[in-house]
Amino acid sequence: SIFSVVHAVLLAPFPFGEPERVLNVYTTWQDRPTNTSVGNFDYIRQRASTLDPLAASAFISFNLADDDQPERVLGLRTTASYFQVFQVPPALGRAYTADEDQPGRNGVVVLSHGMWQRRFGGRADALGQTLHLNGEPYHVIGVMPASFSTIIDDAELLVPFAFTPERLAMYDEHF
Repeated sequence: SIFSVVHAVLLAPFPFGEPERVLNVYTTWQDRPTNTSVGNFDYIRQRASTLDPLAASAFISFNLADDDQPERVLGLRTTASYFQVFQVPPALGRAYTADEDQPGRNGVVVLSHGMWQRRFGGRADALGQTLHLNGEPYHVIGVMPASFSTIIDDAELLVPFAFTPERLAMYDEHF
């Protein structure tokens, strides 16, 4: 059992391509490392030539309601470039694009493998279905492979960030 823990924590390969090129970017605020504000993320994204692609993500809790059972689920808002960073294609369907990562065009969702199994029984016809997240319709366009769950922790679905101009102008949010 000790070997299993050591293997899982120290020896097992990362479930994505080129792990040596993936890093987590933080900023320092009040002498402590903290998450990067949207404005600072956008500033870095526009100017950093060695961080390509650069992606943002944040956990968010959603109310998932449809005809069956309403429930609270943990999701992950990401920029479209998130999928490029990890180089893991969806097992079914596709990831969202930069065009869909825009305000008013962001009504798409990519499911985790676990959510796909639990909510849709692993059926291929999950693609094209509509989920209502916080009262808004989101169309299922993809399902990530089971191995991707180690990257997204407990998140059950991914949706585009779709930063508004107001959010892009905020430099003091550290969430």
